[in-house]
Amino acid sequence: MNLILKSEHAEARFSNFGASLTHLIFNSKVDVVMGLDDPDAYETNSPYFGVIGRTCNRTENGRFELNGKTYQLAINNGPNNLHGGIKGIDKYFWDSKFLDLNTLQFEHISDDMNEGYPGKLLIRVSYKLVESISKEGKVTVTLYQSFLAKLIDLEDPTLKTVVNLTNHTYWNLNGFVKEALEHEFEIPNENGRTETNKDQCPNGNIIKDLPDSPFSFLKKKSLGKDYDKVQEYRGYDHYYLIKEDNSTNKDLVLGCKVYSPQSKIGMELWTDALVSFTTINNFKI
Repeated sequence: MNLILKSEHAEARFSNFGASLTHLIFNSKVDVVMGLDDPDAYETNSPYFGVIGRTCNRTENGRFELNGKTYQLAINNGPNNLHGGIKGIDKYFWDSKFLDLNTLQFEHISDDMNEGYPGKLLIRVSYKLVESISKEGKVTVTLYQSFLAKLIDLEDPTLKTVVNLTNHTYWNLNGFVKEALEHEFEIPNENGRTETNKDQCPNGNIIKDLPDSPFSFLKKKSLGKDYDKVQEYRGYDHYYLIKEDNSTNKDLVLGCKVYSPQSKIGMELWTDALVSFTTINNFKI
């Protein structure tokens, strides 16, 4: 099902499969989101589009301790659990409804012990598209995304579970007519990045990069400037912590900024979590 939110200068399209943002089109011509033209292809060839969970990233050996027990998750990435397992929440059809002309809500129920996670979990994801135009004629399009997750139908009211949802949209502000290495990228509130082991599982340590490090985006630079220097994972595939910024009086913090000199389109990501940044290395569709 193709679900659409529209403003004067932008159109956001979504799929029930994975509650995915499939297209974000500006001025009816520049689509900055990587999506598949065939809706059926999402079921058979989807490299983690959409909403990821119940947990994103890797869980080492697919195990964690909670509720006085050791839980074993499904293994789907070497010896580890990645992005929720073999069939994460991105690989289900979600229920959907429009809350108003600008807001779309998806809902999914993940059953108790699905992929090894304890508890029956209700998950809601909402998208809202808003546009504003300044006196100078600058167009700003804001796409809000919010998550809600809660345990339901509990036989044991003390039961706890783990939840770590994320958006997994792939972006190219050139509209995918050209690679994005000339994009200007910045993480102005960068506060270190997670250190990982050989399987890319976080080990609990935080790396504080120097400002001139190939890994640091504290100062704006092109994605291609140091790309050849970060080839351990054939490009960037890292998780950046974000420091609090109390100067804005907002619940969210500016996570990153990106700008395309070619399309003249810029984007800001505001979040209450860290920033997962990947140049989609080893990508196949």
